[in-house]
Amino acid sequence: MNAPQGNKEEVLKAQALLDEVQAAFFESEQRDAEAAAALREAQAVEAEAKRDEAEAKQEEAEAKRAEAAAKAREAEAIEREENARQQEAPFKAAQEEVDAALADVKAQEDARNARTEEVNNFVQLNQKMTIRSNEIFLPYS
Repeated sequence: MNAPQGNKEEVLKAQALLDEVQAAFFESEQRDAEAAAALREAQAVEAEAKRDEAEAKQEEAEAKRAEAAAKAREAEAIEREENARQQEAPFKAAQEEVDAALADVKAQEDARNARTEEVNNFVQLNQKMTIRSNEIFLPYS
């Protein structure tokens, strides 16, 4: 230092002030570096959040497309089922007619079988009566 010696106190004060300013500047630079690091970290977090948000929106869009496709398939299945029901209706009606006709034929067959059994029973009874009659009257003839 080339300062005059008579003012040593002022020089010491100035040096102390310079030291304080340098310490404040150093502290300011440290804070600036910390703030820059914090800013970079915040920007990285923000970028990651934006990527996550974009990914979530894409997944949501895919889910909506899948849901729409599933609803379309369901609607097609319902339509096919209704068409099948409509196409089946005449066959069901025809089947009911066939079932009714079969029931009628079965009833007629049962009645005929009952009548045949009745006639057979009558014939057997008649044969037995003829045999018995022959047994009774033939010896006297």
